Amino acid sequence: MDKLTESQAYAAMLLFLGRYCKNTKSADVAILIGSMRVVTNGGTWETFDPGYWDEWKEDIEKVLEASKSEEAWEQFIDDYLAYKITAPDGTVLRAKRG
Repeated sequence: MDKLTESQAYAAMLLFLGRYCKNTKSADVAILIGSMRVVTNGGTWETFDPGYWDEWKEDIEKVLEASKSEEAWEQFIDDYLAYKITAPDGTVLRAKRG
């Protein structure tokens, strides 16, 4: 698989969310996509809300940093991507991986 630029990865995420929205008819996702839309500006593009782009770049940095070692990647998955449920008493329950 070819490596994507930040812009290409953002576009791919919007396509994915668009497909999810179409399949689920989720109003919440539609609103999210609308607020993350891209506008052209003199031949380049930017997010309608510049804050989204800044957050996107911060998240890319988190992923790149985490991918530097297997241990860091596992921690990243646990911290950000693992399915978590917080019980009423504050206990964090996690779904088991693999």
